[in-house]
Amino acid sequence: MKARFFGQHLLSKGLITAPQLLAAVEYQNRNNNKLGEFAVDRGLATAFEVEQIRALQTREDRLFGEAAISLGILSPGQVSELVETQRDAHLELGQALTELGYMDCPEVERAAAEFLTEEAQRQPDVVTLPQDLPDREIAFEVFYLANRLLLRACDLVSKTEPVRVMPSPVPLSDRNAGIEVSGAHQCMLLVGLPHDIAASTAGRFSGELAPDEAAIDGVVLELVHLLADNLRSVLAERGRRLHLSNAQRLRTPLLLQADRAMTIVPFVTHQGQVLVGMSVAASEQTEAATDSTQSV
Repeated sequence: MKARFFGQHLLSKGLITAPQLLAAVEYQNRNNNKLGEFAVDRGLATAFEVEQIRALQTREDRLFGEAAISLGILSPGQVSELVETQRDAHLELGQALTELGYMDCPEVERAAAEFLTEEAQRQPDVVTLPQDLPDREIAFEVFYLANRLLLRACDLVSKTEPVRVMPSPVPLSDRNAGIEVSGAHQCMLLVGLPHDIAASTAGRFSGELAPDEAAIDGVVLELVHLLADNLRSVLAERGRRLHLSNAQRLRTPLLLQADRAMTIVPFVTHQGQVLVGMSVAASEQTEAATDSTQSV
């Protein structure tokens, strides 16, 4: 996401075009090798062994290095060596832009310095969570990440309304997607965008002036995946594993299980209201409290 945020910064300043950003990201993806590819190149594993490692990753949601060590294919020292090699060889977005001839090095350095200065000065909006909200810790992370990631991906500045704890059925926005989370926590994440925000975001990412319906729905699916993936990374650092389903489009009012409610934060922007939600254990409380000590 740092690459995408920097890319959005470059777009907003008119330093590159949307097709150039997409081309640079694709160039990065082609030139940044995965750990398995480095292992094969260095003769530490065969292609078949890498497939075994990846299969275990899929089954048990492990990191590549963890899976390789548990199978006895790589040692901890070899994994550390591969991670260092991957880090040293990683192609940054600015490098991709210069190698493709879209910017020169001084332009990238000036833009990066400006971007980092703006990021350091940016203050997140505040979301106050009810004191007795179930799953409050994970809700805090969800709404913090939503403010830090989703709104920036959509190039939006927002103000937040009070948290709403809503029983089923949950009203939705124009374009909505949900993803089921299991493992250390059980919940559903929801992202809902007005049509104009979804369309403009899809247009920036695709480079199309008039993105089609599939592209507009697709960007909402991508955003809820982005939120869930970052949540999984944050909790993994605390030793908590999450498993994610495939994101699904939601086109009708959302019906929850009888023991669940939906906590929703409306992010109010100049283009409309972005909804971010997380299902929690149902309780008698349906109104947002304002005396919380934990805020986003």
